[in-house]
Amino acid sequence: MKRVFLLLVAPAAPLACSVVLDLGGAPGATTDLGGNAATDGTSVVDSSASGSGAPTCAHIPLAVQPAVGAWEVDYGQGGAAICKPPNPVEDAFGDTTTPAGPGVTFSARSMGAACCGCIGRRKRFRFQPLPGCTFPFQKNQAVLHGSWLDTSYTGTYSAPSLRVVFLLGNVEGGSKEYTTAPHADDNCGNPNLTVLLPKASPFDLNLIFGGGAEFDELDIIVEGYACDYGAQHGTNGVVLGDLWLEVKPPP
Repeated sequence: MKRVFLLLVAPAAPLACSVVLDLGGAPGATTDLGGNAATDGTSVVDSSASGSGAPTCAHIPLAVQPAVGAWEVDYGQGGAAICKPPNPVEDAFGDTTTPAGPGVTFSARSMGAACCGCIGRRKRFRFQPLPGCTFPFQKNQAVLHGSWLDTSYTGTYSAPSLRVVFLLGNVEGGSKEYTTAPHADDNCGNPNLTVLLPKASPFDLNLIFGGGAEFDELDIIVEGYACDYGAQHGTNGVVLGDLWLEVKPPP
């Protein structure tokens, strides 16, 4: 199994369908304060395709690239910017090359300390039935695999994070935040529910959280909380890649 270390988962009867990764976002969320574009995009993965990239229940690739056209701006769990103008802002977002494959890199920068919120980018993976898998997918059978690298300065008021959101029929069914170092005042999520990740590591995340047992969409969000000026407190970054979903057989 390929790993990327980053400059930053009774079966039903088979169905002859494709897995559709619909990466569309909210039409209004097209730019952030820095003018970085975030337009809609769609990627269709043919379940009948052959080769190493073809999806199976054991390995459903979740392509993080391209950064442009597939990731929408996100402001954390509140759904909207809590600061006017937004703070922090996106410092950079784009494709990157890692030793073992493609990734995306994201960084956030604070503009001050009077009001501090969250800024991020969200990619939506909307699934259709895949032969051999129970559908909708079951949370207790799902594992998200990938790798990330926290590229931040160590700061009291700065933290990048990864957030995973379940949806079923466009209704959110729980989310969880993963970060290197949780902060009590992190406005990207609930610090009491945050799960720790090493600063640079592959990860294997069992997706058993939130309400309900099923999902047909998985949203992946890279985000940053930052407050105050200066590199030590006001900037952070993360690189994410090698992302794929494993759907295990029923226990």
